[in-house]
Amino acid sequence: MSIKETTASVNQQSYLNGNPAVGLSVLKASGTNTVTVARKINQELKQLETLLPTGVEIRSIFDQSRFIEQSIRAVAWNIVIGGLLAAFVLYIFLRNVRSTLIIGFSIPISIMTTFLFLYFYGETLNILTLGGLALGVGMMVDNAIVILENIYRKRQLGERKKRSSIQGTNEIGGAIVASTLTTVVVFLPIVFVEGLAAQLFKPLAITVAFSLLASLITALIIVPLLTSTFMKVNDDTSAFQKGFERSRTFYEKVLKKALAKPKTVLLTTFILLALSAACVPFLGTEFLPAQDQSFISVDVRLPAGSSLDMTYETTLEVDNQLKLIPEIDLAFLTVGGTDNFTIGAGSQVNRASYSILLKEINERHRSDLIIAEEIRKLLRTIPNADISVSASDTGFSDNPISITVKGADLRTLKRVSDDIITSISKVEGVREPKSNYTEGNPEVTVTINRQAAASFGIGSAQIASTIGNATKGLVATRLARDGDEINVRLLVEDRYTASVNHLEQLLIDTPTGERIPLSTIAQVERGQGPSSIRRADRLREVTVRADLLNRDLGSVIHDIENILKEEVRPTLPSGYRITFGGQNEQMNDAFFKLGGAIVLAIVLVYMVMAGRFESFFYPFIIMFSVPVTAIGVILGLFITNQPLGVGSLIGILILTGIVVNNAIVLVDYINTLKTEGNSSYNAIIQAGPTRLRPILMTALTTILGLIPLTLGFGEGTEVQQPMAIVIVFGLAASTFITLILIPVVYYLADNYKNKKREVVIEH
Repeated sequence: MSIKETTASVNQQSYLNGNPAVGLSVLKASGTNTVTVARKINQELKQLETLLPTGVEIRSIFDQSRFIEQSIRAVAWNIVIGGLLAAFVLYIFLRNVRSTLIIGFSIPISIMTTFLFLYFYGETLNILTLGGLALGVGMMVDNAIVILENIYRKRQLGERKKRSSIQGTNEIGGAIVASTLTTVVVFLPIVFVEGLAAQLFKPLAITVAFSLLASLITALIIVPLLTSTFMKVNDDTSAFQKGFERSRTFYEKVLKKALAKPKTVLLTTFILLALSAACVPFLGTEFLPAQDQSFISVDVRLPAGSSLDMTYETTLEVDNQLKLIPEIDLAFLTVGGTDNFTIGAGSQVNRASYSILLKEINERHRSDLIIAEEIRKLLRTIPNADISVSASDTGFSDNPISITVKGADLRTLKRVSDDIITSISKVEGVREPKSNYTEGNPEVTVTINRQAAASFGIGSAQIASTIGNATKGLVATRLARDGDEINVRLLVEDRYTASVNHLEQLLIDTPTGERIPLSTIAQVERGQGPSSIRRADRLREVTVRADLLNRDLGSVIHDIENILKEEVRPTLPSGYRITFGGQNEQMNDAFFKLGGAIVLAIVLVYMVMAGRFESFFYPFIIMFSVPVTAIGVILGLFITNQPLGVGSLIGILILTGIVVNNAIVLVDYINTLKTEGNSSYNAIIQAGPTRLRPILMTALTTILGLIPLTLGFGEGTEVQQPMAIVIVFGLAASTFITLILIPVVYYLADNYKNKKREVVIEH
């Protein structure tokens, strides 16, 4: 017997950038704010750093609040930039500082009112609510612009301040209320939408609705008050105003030609719709866009049964390859564990995991997905290791590709899943297809001969205890030293546990005092532990998952379905079936529900307009401005190479309520002129050029207010970017087309209505 002082065996090691480290994970309690908790933790860490010895430091590997704060900061800046661009448009059109300041003053009032609504509703300031505010900042000034422009026009005609403010607001107030309600009402169907899409976009929809209601209150109360007090009319004509007058004259000529040839206008619009529809097959589909969080995970797996030292040697090769990536800031390595910082860490010594923190987005030129792909290629040459790399994991959704095979026999399921992996690996854009089928770990099995053991008076508990003490050791007592307690562990000599044959010679005490070898009462042999078995609907299942790179989800799923149809399904045994899940399932569900929401939104918009005009006829004319938005939407997605996703559909939903606003203002004014005794033709020719300026101003402020989001400036704007693209391009196309199309449709419909009335009178 020998006695020596040593350390306990190690089954897990951690390193930060190659230096020994200890990892600590902190989880927030349910219902608490992530940013608030993280800030308090960082404050405590700063105090702890002053107490640390020289050479020891605390570094943050993954801080969720960091991405949240960066995203909020980026969206907030987009709001400021969008607001400034909208103010610039106002000044260019009006060339009046006071009028611009009045509108500019209405933006913070509307924002503060929106914050008040959000507070009482129970929402917090986050990426989604601020994203809604960024979408609404351009639309916030629309109501104020239309009212102020009408008041400004009356002032130019010579009316007094107070009278022009009252008359200007009353004249256009009804149309403003109707146009705001049409935009707000499109968000009601989202209440009936369930699932992840609803969870993500309900806060955004609520924020936009609140901001528009706040802007309506400001436009109807604050703007007339300020115009009657501060506004002055600028009689000077700038170069821009002269150019705009020429544009208005040109528009009047085009409008007269369009009314003279209405069929040509309708045919041209139909051709543009057909051409845009022809681009639809070239648009991909996706669930949610990937978000660059400057974080990459690498999982390294060696064959089952590999030692910790062997796993560590493999990680040294990985470290050498990672040094070739200049964008890496920190790399935290855990050798021996299921994944980072989990309770099961150390339970699988054949695994190692990396948590890689990249440099800030503005300090690198490549996205996390591109960097992850390079890491994937560099690590592909490392032998005897199964290495997977993942990035842009938001935690919102499942794997992009998830294919489940269901059946009775586990071996057949493994064979089919292997065939699926082989087949989908040929599809362009598919990365790291893997099955969740796991082989059991190697183990030593001791089978007890119960009769033989009973004849010696030995029970199974005694045998298990003896084997456990021999392989793991037995803590006999604790030794006190300098205030610490040290375990005194008794270990059996290695010659009894070095191999299966040696373990069979392990001596076990009998009640009579005799010592017999283990082989007398048990059989010792090498085996394999059980693998995990997953079931659904009482059938066993194996799931194959994969990631995507540089391709949209819809196109890849289409290619996978085709290749499985050719290579896997013909050999699929009877009773086995293949189903698609993951993001594809989520995408199809969201598309179906949001498609229904868009249809319901169109109906609600029509009902609101029918209530405003007290007629079903004029809302029907205005609704012609909705389908032509498809021209801009499809063109925008095609030009920017954006697939159609949940964000795009939300943008279309919002657009449904926005595009009718200009048509409402135009048709309402045409009706007003008709009540004053003008013919339909004269009313259209007069109303179109008169309303051209407010229509262009509201469209440009909304479009320019969304330009920062459209360009995707800053972190965390990936979700809002498709919405902004759809609204910008859809509104731009709809504005210019409806300036011609709506008057033409109104003229044709009104003539048809008058002819029908004349026929009835004759009879």
